[in-house]
Amino acid sequence: MKRRTEQEWLNLFKQHQDSGLSAAEFCRKHQLNAKYFSKRQFDLNWKQFRNMR
Repeated sequence: MKRRTEQEWLNLFKQHQDSGLSAAEFCRKHQLNAKYFSKRQFDLNWKQFRNMR
């Protein structure tokens, strides 16, 4: 598994959003584990939410 920085994950989430693909399709296309993709998305969204307070 490739280690990605927080910024790389945020870029992937933006690419996913812009792609119009489902998360599963996007992950298959980019050879990502769909469960880990969802976990990272949740974790980073939570981190950003906490920092907004």
